[in-house]
Amino acid sequence: SPSQQTLVSELVRLVRQRVEDPSISATNLDGLAYSQQDVYDGLDQSQKYICSVVHNAYLTGFEAETDILSNSDGGYALSDLDENSTIYRNNIISIQEVDNNIITDFKKIETEELNKISNSYLYGNSDSYYYYIFKDHLYFLPEKASYSLRVRYLKNPTPIYNPSNAQVSEYCYLDVALIEPLLDLTEAYLWKLDNKPQRAQIAQTNAVQLINLLNERFSQDRKVGLADIGDN
Repeated sequence: SPSQQTLVSELVRLVRQRVEDPSISATNLDGLAYSQQDVYDGLDQSQKYICSVVHNAYLTGFEAETDILSNSDGGYALSDLDENSTIYRNNIISIQEVDNNIITDFKKIETEELNKISNSYLYGNSDSYYYYIFKDHLYFLPEKASYSLRVRYLKNPTPIYNPSNAQVSEYCYLDVALIEPLLDLTEAYLWKLDNKPQRAQIAQTNAVQLINLLNERFSQDRKVGLADIGDN
């Protein structure tokens, strides 16, 4: 959605303002303290870090949905969900079966819970459906020859700069609430390049505080420490 898109060119302009570059024109790069590649690298590393620590609710810009048919062994390879991407941290948002307009939700269980499920009356109960991940494959319970399912998942964040083809994305798809910490962390990255640790620390601290505040809205016990960031 438009609310989840920010022009990369605008991010570059804002970052250059923050680090007091002598020129903020994308077409006039003479005399710039930081190269465009420096800025892109900072944005990409900062985006990767943010995506690794924020609540999934802020990552809707990277959600995808695929209809699948489970294999005869009852499994499905995560790598087959999206041929153009990979599942981010094996993060499945939801799995549903739609049969005759009846929607059935599958609940996630961990592999160590399998014995408990299989030994309980719940196993095979038509009202109880489960999935688990084992060796990068999805498996479904109760077992049957095949399931027709709709899977929603997080895909890898769209890079700002793709080194494989030297292409710059037109948009950043982070939630608008994450743009401020993205700019803070990118600013910190550039100050570090310029050997200005105090200014880098201030920007980094601002980012950490805002990320924790956003996570607390979802009652997440995911405190971020400065030591966790390092050099991204």
